[in-house]
Amino acid sequence: MTRGEHVRALIRGQGQLWPLAVNAIQNLEITAEWGSPPYLLVGSGTSYYLAQAAAEIALRLGLEAGATSASDVVLEPERWLNTPGTVIVISRSGETSEALWALKTVKEFGRRAVALVCNPRTSAERVADHTLCLDGADDATVVMIQSFTTMLSALQATWAKLVGRDPEAAVPPAGAIVPLLEAADSAWKTFTDGCRRVYILGAGIRQGVALEGALKIQEMSGVAAFVFSPLEFRHGPRGSVTADDAVIVLGQEKWAADEWRVLADMAGQTRRLAAIARPAWFLAGDPAVGRIELPASVPDLWLGPLAVIPLQWLAWRLAMEHGADPDAPRNLTKVVEISRG
Repeated sequence: MTRGEHVRALIRGQGQLWPLAVNAIQNLEITAEWGSPPYLLVGSGTSYYLAQAAAEIALRLGLEAGATSASDVVLEPERWLNTPGTVIVISRSGETSEALWALKTVKEFGRRAVALVCNPRTSAERVADHTLCLDGADDATVVMIQSFTTMLSALQATWAKLVGRDPEAAVPPAGAIVPLLEAADSAWKTFTDGCRRVYILGAGIRQGVALEGALKIQEMSGVAAFVFSPLEFRHGPRGSVTADDAVIVLGQEKWAADEWRVLADMAGQTRRLAAIARPAWFLAGDPAVGRIELPASVPDLWLGPLAVIPLQWLAWRLAMEHGADPDAPRNLTKVVEISRG
């Protein structure tokens, strides 16, 4: 297999797994097996950013939810486990050290522990009160691609079911991936050649997605990537942007006018500008930006699994441009296993 071919195939084909996410929760008795809210979602790295994105969606549906890192739960359990409810620990492998420590700590504090994993018969399953396994969603490589979008789809479908909505409607259409990648290819043409740094701007339900996109860029290519809320970006970070840097907004329709102004303000510093948003977002203005449109038929709330894909693709392209191998990132392993004390 040629360099980067495995991750490339994952990016393009991940949507075929999203129905698996819906099927996994269709017969799930959520409150019986997961327990009652509030829900605390926990993870490390990509899984932590997934937790953040999913918790924000739950909050907007009126559910009590929050997110923190697995290490926070382990190091400060008195802070994070002092209220009733369910802790959902997310771990693709089900073997990550911090995830297992967090599960054990949750049980020690008498809280209900749920594991969300992509592999069966894991150590996490042996510790948790209940395990939701999306068997088949593992990426079989270091970086998390299809596992991120499939687990996010499963959590979105879960929240939808909890509030009486259609779980299938909470997962975006896989058929949108091909035109999305075509638009991304056009937008990223001017981004990859000589790009020094990438700034990704996303807030609320898009902040976790922005963080995951930045992580993919750093993991695959080694290019520096940063995340800010769009309006906060003006308060200092924008001053460091040069013509060699890229600025990308993960737009939301309700904030379109404000987010568009941030990009318009940057036009004097760099031409490497892009927005990933529904078509209506672009009606707020007409800056000279790369235009990557998300489906107009799907509400912003459910578009996270699609919104991250252009960022995964940018990470892949930057890696190829810089001579890195997305299939074998430097200094990283698939499962983080560490010791304490």
